[in-house]
Amino acid sequence: MIDISIIMNNNPDELKVLDIASSILGINAKLAEPSEDCGHHKADIVIEYDSQKYYLQVSKQPKSLRELKKLKSLGTYAINTHKYHNIPLSDLELYNKIKSIINYK
Repeated sequence: MIDISIIMNNNPDELKVLDIASSILGINAKLAEPSEDCGHHKADIVIEYDSQKYYLQVSKQPKSLRELKKLKSLGTYAINTHKYHNIPLSDLELYNKIKSIINYK
């Protein structure tokens, strides 16, 4: 059974990316701990794959180049759930983005 406090405390985009990441074989995905979210990485989701951790920051719209550089310097990857305002990416597009970030084999 899903813990209702998780749903209430996280935005739907984070939960969607978490759900899709969790569906990829060999990936262990979880919501970021407070130390990962508010700490150095600024992550919303943490993925463990092939003995490595990947930190993802989820947003609706794509990040600016400046924001991408800042996140990269923290070791965090940005992932957006929408192409444009009110035009979401498909689950398959998000699935492929996640696989690309982690160099899925």
